[in-house]
Order: sequence, then structure tokens, then C-alpha cells
Amino acid sequence: MQSDSYRGLPLTYTDAEVFYLARLNKATEGCVWNCNPYIVDQKSDYPFFEPSLSVPLLAAPAKFLHVSVVDLKLVYDFLLPAILTLLIYSFLFRLTGGRYWSVMGSLLILLSFNLINSQILVHLENLWNLTKLHPTTELTFLKYARPINPQFSSIVLFLYFHVLLTCCRNAKWYWYALLGLIYGFSFYVYFYDYTFITVLSGVCITLFLLLQKYKVALSLTLASVGGLVLGLPALTTIFQMMRHPYFPYLKGTDGNIVYTHAPNITVIGILLAISFACIAAIYVQKKRAVT
Repeated sequence: MQSDSYRGLPLTYTDAEVFYLARLNKATEGCVWNCNPYIVDQKSDYPFFEPSLSVPLLAAPAKFLHVSVVDLKLVYDFLLPAILTLLIYSFLFRLTGGRYWSVMGSLLILLSFNLINSQILVHLENLWNLTKLHPTTELTFLKYARPINPQFSSIVLFLYFHVLLTCCRNAKWYWYALLGLIYGFSFYVYFYDYTFITVLSGVCITLFLLLQKYKVALSLTLASVGGLVLGLPALTTIFQMMRHPYFPYLKGTDGNIVYTHAPNITVIGILLAISFACIAAIYVQKKRAVT
């Protein structure tokens, strides 16, 4: 997107950003649902591996306001991470009731990709690269600034967290209905959104059953079933893709799908998780002792 003679701030600084900008640009030209932005002739003849309503929603201002996708991206780079930060802060504040923990938790979530690595704990190279504007500098400056995913999908995810927390605190029926709607919408946002929400819903339902809070467990189950029903068209598209003759080309040399977000389990990562769990348990015990 930038020539070699360009000497300003890098406009593209996250991985796969060109791919997402291409999808936004194609959406302004009418490529909306299940549409591959690179295959012009066939357009929607092939099942797309990631059908998403996030693309046309985010591209709509560019079309109606007659601005370029790059200009719109610059606005989103400031606006969407700011909205996400407020959502994370407010969610953590509802959990902890403390401003300090909410601010620190927000920073940890947003900067974790840059500052913390499960293998070497602190990513010193990335910290140093933040002070330079060199072509060889790490392109992923801020993970949550990447267009569409996770820039917009994370907002949907934390909206679900907020509503789920409200439902867990004896909410009215309409909160459960909203929870199901967000869950259903997540199928048309990002596959990591609805897979994570599905697992989280199952864990919450199991916990409330163990706590013998059957009314809450039943309400969460109905909300989850409703969300799954809303997500059936997206799931159908995925199954169509898996049966397509070109599907094997998405596989790696070892015959498996290439997993770009595989878990990275290390000794330091396990120790960090245990440490955070111990600190949280001590914090809860001290807070109960005071009250």
C-alpha cells in the first residue's frame, strides 16, 4: 500500500491487514455475503471459508459517505479500539469493583500480544521495536487495531460478556433473549467468536447445574439454543465448504488444516496461569474478610 519512497508513519501495521482491507473495499462494490474478494469471475459461486456480516457493516460508511476504505480504516483505528477499551474496563469494573484492577486488566488484555509471550514472558524485542519506524520493524504494532478481526469481533465478544454477567445476576427474560441474539450474531462475525462463546456457554450451564441453580441454567440453555438456530445458515455455509472439491487445497502438507491459532502450552505459561489463579483467590478471600 506504500511505495519505497514513503517516509511517513506506516499506515498498515498489522498482519493480514491487506486481506481485510480488500474485503472492505469489495464490500463497497456490492460483494456482501459469502463473496470472495479475489475471484471476480465466479464471485459467490464458491463457498467462502469465512462469511461475515462485519465486512458490509463496517464498509457501509465508506459507501454512503463517499470516502476511501483507507481513510475509513484510519478512523476505525482510533474509534473501535477506544470502544473496546471502554467495554473491557467496564466489564472488569463490574467484576472487581476497583478502578486500579480494571485499568490494569484493560491494558493487559489490549497489549498482551506485544508485551507478554508465554515462552519468554516479556517480549523485549517488540518493546524495542515500538521505538523505531524502520521497514523491518514488527508489523503487528497492536493486534486489536487490525481491521474487522479482532477490531470489531472483540467488541461483539465483550458485549456478550457484559450481557452474560447480567444474566448470571438474576436478570429478566429479555436479557437472556439479548444474550441469544448476540450469540446468533457472532456466527456472522468471526469463527473464533462463536466457538469461544459456545464453550463458555457450556461451562456456565454446567456450573449453574452443579450449583443447583436450575432456573439460570435453563435460561442460559434456551438462549444458547436460540443462538444456535440463528447461526444455522452460517454453519451450513461452512459444511458446504468442507464438501467442496477445492477444500483439500486448504490443507497443509501433513493432511491437516493449517491451524494459525493453535494453543501454545509451555511451563512458564502454566506457571503464569497458576499464579494469576492464586492471586485472584487471595484477593477474593481478603475482600470477603473485610466485608
